[in-house]
Amino acid sequence: MADGLACTPIEIPPEHDPRLVDGPGTQRKRLAQLNSAQRAALVLERYPELRTLPDCDWQRLSLRASFSVLFGE
Repeated sequence: MADGLACTPIEIPPEHDPRLVDGPGTQRKRLAQLNSAQRAALVLERYPELRTLPDCDWQRLSLRASFSVLFGE
């Protein structure tokens, strides 16, 4: 699989997990604290069907795009 995240569990400490807080400002700050692999893992966890897209490097997804996909803004 092109994304390299299929079999690798990604750890996200609770104090950095944007899913555990309310409000776009706090969510965005927490998402920014994650590395690209962690952000990609969150997106693919939320939308696993995206894994089927060929030749997508999900780790290159920008912070802004990751936030939009995850939180709809």
